[in-house]
Amino acid sequence: MSDEHSLTFAVQMEINRYVDQQIAKANAQLDCRQTAEELRLFLIDDTKLATPGFVLRRHIQSQGWLMPREKCSDLNETGNEPWPDEAIERVVRDLSSAGVRYHDLDIKPAQWKGYLTDDAIPQRDIIFQLAIATDMSRKTTTRLLMACGEAPYNMRSPVELICWFCQRVPGTYTWKDVERLLKKYRKCSAEAEKDADGNRQQKEPVEDATRLLRLGVDELLGSDKTVPEAEQVLIDLMVDNRAELRGFSQTARNKYLRLLDYLNALYCPGQPFNLSKFMKTMFEKQEWRLEDIHQGQDKETPYVFRGVPGDHVRPNTVDHQFLPEIGEIAMLCKRYYFRANAIRASTDRGGYKDTKAWKAVDRRDVLLLGYFLITGYMAADKKAQAALWALTEWDGPMDRRMVLLREDLNALRRNTDLMEKKVLCCRILNELLSEFGFDSLYVLASFDRFILLSLLTDDPARTIRYLLGAY
Repeated sequence: MSDEHSLTFAVQMEINRYVDQQIAKANAQLDCRQTAEELRLFLIDDTKLATPGFVLRRHIQSQGWLMPREKCSDLNETGNEPWPDEAIERVVRDLSSAGVRYHDLDIKPAQWKGYLTDDAIPQRDIIFQLAIATDMSRKTTTRLLMACGEAPYNMRSPVELICWFCQRVPGTYTWKDVERLLKKYRKCSAEAEKDADGNRQQKEPVEDATRLLRLGVDELLGSDKTVPEAEQVLIDLMVDNRAELRGFSQTARNKYLRLLDYLNALYCPGQPFNLSKFMKTMFEKQEWRLEDIHQGQDKETPYVFRGVPGDHVRPNTVDHQFLPEIGEIAMLCKRYYFRANAIRASTDRGGYKDTKAWKAVDRRDVLLLGYFLITGYMAADKKAQAALWALTEWDGPMDRRMVLLREDLNALRRNTDLMEKKVLCCRILNELLSEFGFDSLYVLASFDRFILLSLLTDDPARTIRYLLGAY
């Protein structure tokens, strides 16, 4: 079944329209900076960051959770400003109590506080729990996902598609309802894959209906139906399209592997691809020292530090403690070999077939590899660059995309004017993101800004070493 006739395509079109609007607003803030100094100041201004805590607090404020006596700035007007401690503590108590009572969520008060104050970054599964528990709309949930550096709703994920359905009218469903519908889908899907003899059979995509392309998803589910009827329509649609609902894209994996081939040509010229050796070489050439970065063990107040991890006898020796968003990036970089291996896992080149270990390609992967492509190409000699372009002769999807990047990559020099460098780097990163089906660079998100800010300095590798605490 072609993408244009799929359930996920119909939903995705609605999401994309909104995301495009948000990115356009962010780009307008970036593009209005006319000088290098204005651009630099914008990229280091924390009030211009759409952090998860900011999006969450602004939503809670708009929902009327604050008391009149609690003097908090209007976040729609001021940008990313903190709240007084007393307001945070009171809201945390209310959110935690409501989360347990109505949603059966195991989110501790310390976690709520961390999410509100940006002392902790919610993982993707937690983001949807927060969204349902605080009665977020689909648009606000999308903003929260983008602030966390995540792609919008993944319509290949059953739980995220169910959340999309439940958020048609915010506040109608609880997290317990989400889990109920997910359990029902899994049961119905398993039954649908059994033949008359009780044997499991593989569901193949079928040519379902141009109606899924014509109609919006909300119309498809039916606004005139009762709640039980609408839920049954949802479950039936999901079961019929279960071949799509696997949570990941094999096409994206194949493109990811091909992009690794290009990077291998830059960093390990003339050598066959070996993931472990390639990753080690790539990080060594950037002089990134990551071995002494560690994750704190306190699950309610997680943190990342440089130093020596303690044990049950000795405390941690902390030489440098990261801000949460930078700590997340530091741990992503340190563990990237394992993540890359998990992305490869479902292919013949991956080496193991444990589906629980698989990872889907996300936009952070593309941005990080985009950084390595830009910096690696600028530092490569003519022979390595020629070897890279020789790979385009295969003429696959990623090869054709790389051809489009050639002129911009060749235009980048160490002495390139900052404003021109911004245009070139944004264009290269956006082309890569587009090839994987992700939205353009979102400079209000921490990870996107981390990558762009580093690339726009005279020595990107040194800048990242500094941001990662390796002075």
